[in-house]
Amino acid sequence: MVFPMIDRKNPMRSVDLFARYPLDFDALWSRADVIDLNGIGVRVASIDDLIAMKRDAGRPLDLDDVSHLERIRAKRLKPSR
Repeated sequence: MVFPMIDRKNPMRSVDLFARYPLDFDALWSRADVIDLNGIGVRVASIDDLIAMKRDAGRPLDLDDVSHLERIRAKRLKPSR
């Protein structure tokens, strides 16, 4: 069960709060990426964990997200020239 929190002034700004952890929290934390958000480090689920959670949810929009996330992951893994 997930509770989406959406900024009414900017609907593109949202956060999902989980009522139960879909994966082991300590493992999620250790694999999380830290991104800079206006000078503040914010932990977000790794792309692999996002893919796993969205596959588990199985909703059409989540499965569509999986395909996009997999393309992003493939681009990140390509060696640079």
